[in-house]
Amino acid sequence: MAHVEWKELGIPDGYGPFRLLYNPPTETVIAELRKLREDTGPHRRIYIRQREAQEYRQVGNPEPDLSCESVVTCSTQPILFFNAMRITRHERVFKGNWEAVYSFDLSSYALAVCLDRSNISLPSPFSDCWVSDLIGHSEAENALYLTIGLRGDRQQGIRYSLARVELSTRVVQPISWLRAAFF
Repeated sequence: MAHVEWKELGIPDGYGPFRLLYNPPTETVIAELRKLREDTGPHRRIYIRQREAQEYRQVGNPEPDLSCESVVTCSTQPILFFNAMRITRHERVFKGNWEAVYSFDLSSYALAVCLDRSNISLPSPFSDCWVSDLIGHSEAENALYLTIGLRGDRQQGIRYSLARVELSTRVVQPISWLRAAFF
């Protein structure tokens, strides 16, 4: 097989592979790409192509400081979900602020905000949240599984949880409290 340049595949300069997924209903290959240079921040992008197509195309048109990451898809529906983080640089450290969870219809190419701070319903006594990672999607339950940071008052502080969010109600249901931010 001949060597293929990233550009020939529709992959932008400075990006490389991070994760590969497949959506059977639309026969779509989904590539989560990451920036190769660490000095520009940990940005990621989502690209798709039909199974037999030669080139990938970007999902949406994200602003330069928006990282599109943690993509999950469904085995029976033409949809994918991803987490969006706004990346900022403070001296030599990059920080990500949660923006939203987006859905993308692989048949119509419609991009929509699925979850954000204005529409998510938090358990008491929490008043703020951020999604740190998408784990999966349950088609039978129409729910996303994710890790989430929850902030309450000073006494409650910040807690991290593996959680379920039913997409019709957007209610966060903690499944297991995590002792560290990711485990």
